[in-house]
Amino acid sequence: MTITQLIETIRDIRKSQKLSQNQFAEKIGITPVSICRTENGTNTPYLDTFVRMAEGLGYEVVLKKK
Repeated sequence: MTITQLIETIRDIRKSQKLSQNQFAEKIGITPVSICRTENGTNTPYLDTFVRMAEGLGYEVVLKKK
């Protein structure tokens, strides 16, 4: 999975849970601008932010060997 695909997946899950960017940002403790820029592809967050996003949506980030 590419970074772009990961961001699209997170956005799609957020939308399926009927969370606005503002609601999601507040839930995970980052700014709405960061969510917007990430989803628009103008910002690539650090791994810890991806983990917070996943956990905020009820998912976890798992690293596994190929």
